[in-house]
Amino acid sequence: MRSNKTSSFLSLLFLALMSYSSISCAQSIKLSTKDSEAPKFAHSITGIELKKKLAVLSSDSLEGRETGTEGAEKAAKFIAKTFRADGLTAPVSKANHKKSYFLPIPLKQWVPQNGTLMIGNLSFESGKDFLPVSRDANLKQDFRENPVYIGYHQSSDSSHALDFQGLDIQGQIVILVPEKSTSLSGGIQGMIPLYNFFRKLRLDLKPLLDKKPRAIFITNDQTASLAQNEIFNKFRKSPQMGFDPNGVGSPLGIFLLSPEATEQILGLSSQSIASLKAKPAGPITLAQELHLNIPLKVDDVAASDVLGFMEGTDLKDQVLVLSAHYDHLGKHDGKIYHGADDDGSGTAALLTMADAFSKAKKAGHGPRRSILFLANVGEEKGLLGSYYYSEHPVFPVAKTITDLNVDMIGRVDSAHIKDSAYVYVIGSGKLSSTLQNISETVNKKFMNLSLDYTYDSPTDPNQFYYRSDHYNFARLGIPIIFYFNGVHEDYHQPTDVIEKINFGIYSKRTQLVFYTAWDLANRTDRPIVDRKSDFK
Repeated sequence: MRSNKTSSFLSLLFLALMSYSSISCAQSIKLSTKDSEAPKFAHSITGIELKKKLAVLSSDSLEGRETGTEGAEKAAKFIAKTFRADGLTAPVSKANHKKSYFLPIPLKQWVPQNGTLMIGNLSFESGKDFLPVSRDANLKQDFRENPVYIGYHQSSDSSHALDFQGLDIQGQIVILVPEKSTSLSGGIQGMIPLYNFFRKLRLDLKPLLDKKPRAIFITNDQTASLAQNEIFNKFRKSPQMGFDPNGVGSPLGIFLLSPEATEQILGLSSQSIASLKAKPAGPITLAQELHLNIPLKVDDVAASDVLGFMEGTDLKDQVLVLSAHYDHLGKHDGKIYHGADDDGSGTAALLTMADAFSKAKKAGHGPRRSILFLANVGEEKGLLGSYYYSEHPVFPVAKTITDLNVDMIGRVDSAHIKDSAYVYVIGSGKLSSTLQNISETVNKKFMNLSLDYTYDSPTDPNQFYYRSDHYNFARLGIPIIFYFNGVHEDYHQPTDVIEKINFGIYSKRTQLVFYTAWDLANRTDRPIVDRKSDFK
């Protein structure tokens, strides 16, 4: 991924309106009467304190903190120990009526093998005719069902596009012929282009993914060449992680299907790709049964979110969540992916803010609302820890007022080299106008950083709003703010090390999050949800 400034007129107009709205609305928001006490505790958030914690999280001994490894377990224990030292309570109930800082996440790890696909009496070869491409391919991939062809899809504003909104395809196997194959132009020269390919594929399929089919077969003319790609095969044959299909978050299989195989399958219904492009049709349920069998070696994974809780006073039934993910990519080919910025910086900030709030409480200035400090596991595997928490919340969703999520705040990206006093603020106005205004007002009073809304643009290709743990709160209608420094050349590389952290701006960003959390925890009214959710 790389940092791109949006250049389209629509995006520039959007950003201008956002900026105007933020300035004008910020003047009408009153901060909590307790905010005058905040600076004395915010000042305890220093580069020195952040560095102490980040040095542990990004150390060689934790070996990149990959979910399910000893390094991640060490990180989780360090986080829990720090929570305990700060006087945070353990909120997770255990079977023996005791409390724990650890919320076990029931993850599975599997390696898919070459499988078989049959429709009627037609047999198709894995790697030539079809190819599993989703990292979260469904564990239960031995099934027999009649597939549904759902049409030739050109584009959202084309008369040749099938209206997916009217489809009821939950739990079904669907076959889709797109206008064009998802491009792999220039070939795959590294993991980042490969990740970009998968991300674009999922974004293109989002209208269908939201309808929760069991599997999607999408025609692609590069199925066979992709199957021979060394980088893709290394990626595909490495262990994958997710939930049990009979539990929470049953994953979805996405498969590429060669044009030749598609022609044969559609021929069973007297259709062809050419005829369907000339005269779109669908949905068509094929009379022949599809049998897909992909053997998997499945193992349980030991993983936990780490939760620290500070009870509030008169508004203690309401909960503010501060979140960051502590996992990273681990150790591969002898190289440690330290993840100092991603997301050691967010996790160290979470721990340092917990310490600052603890100091305030000991001084008689505890928060009115309760605060949950949530360190998530499995973010790099697909937002798994935060998803599980959102489906099994320790505190009711209706009582959760906001999630402030911190993921990568220790660096300066190429767009801000001349002025590092910035932070990307993502999603603050997506669900709640008051949250955005609170954020602006707090910043203006205490920090005066440049709040960059670039990634809030609906036309931005990165779609960061959907790509960190706050997403799993936002999809439930809980207002969020995602704090981010942007990507850099060390993103997801072994070179993401503590020596490259800019502790000056890192401490200021952490203070901004603290001030915002302080106000949200102490103001009389919670942020109202007055804007339409993207999640239906």
